[in-house]
Amino acid sequence: MIASKTNSTPITATVIDVATEAIPAHAIGAGGYLVFDFFATRTGSASNILILFSLGGESFYADTMLVGDDNLQSRFILYANKLTATLKTDSGQSVIHSPYFKGPLVTQVLIDVDINVDNDLTIGAVIFQAPDTFTLEGYSIRTFNPSTSKNIISGKT
Repeated sequence: MIASKTNSTPITATVIDVATEAIPAHAIGAGGYLVFDFFATRTGSASNILILFSLGGESFYADTMLVGDDNLQSRFILYANKLTATLKTDSGQSVIHSPYFKGPLVTQVLIDVDINVDNDLTIGAVIFQAPDTFTLEGYSIRTFNPSTSKNIISGKT
């Protein structure tokens, strides 16, 4: 387990770093994966709210909570390529929503993130018009490294 947090502080303006968690180098091994569970709510009906997720500076989710969407709960699974030290998601290794997903659908993406270095997983939100609010209710991040030959290194390098 990398992180598991809850929060109930509403955000009323654009915040690109609502939450940031460091994914340590080698926490995901070749052939491993990262599981990211996420739950957020919104209030107001003035405009849509844009949700942004990135890992290592590479975006893997950017979509809109429409005025009628009062919550977003989802699971993302990002798989590491078995042949390289790169984390990827695409049609063969895709971002997968959990059965309890509610909200906008994510387009499958391809990201190149070096799993041999520390990477930040960042959650962001863009609120287009007051008085709408966005609340990150909670999230958890888990990783799996099938390799026993590498040590997990914590902290920033």
